[in-house]
Amino acid sequence: ADLVRRLMPQQVSVLYLFFDAQLQPELSRTFSWEELFQRQRASPFICRASRNSQTYLDIVLEGLVENRFIEAEGERYGLAPGFDTFEHVTFYRLGEYRKRQI
Repeated sequence: ADLVRRLMPQQVSVLYLFFDAQLQPELSRTFSWEELFQRQRASPFICRASRNSQTYLDIVLEGLVENRFIEAEGERYGLAPGFDTFEHVTFYRLGEYRKRQI
């Protein structure tokens, strides 16, 4: 099993684009880039300054594909096989992690 040591907050925010309204991963669904961009524009998990940025989506998707969290097939993107096998994940809100360490 892969061990994920660190995901950048931007990567976590884009992963949420692949989740449904109940925050469950849509494992068998694929999305076009346009669908993901529309989801990004409405996502509460992506900072407002980045929601309308096509470059933001391109760069973060590229990193998630390289790290094998997302698969790209032609013009479609989906969660990579095995995404649902991660056993433990902890997310902190931006700015919260350091506050807890101090």
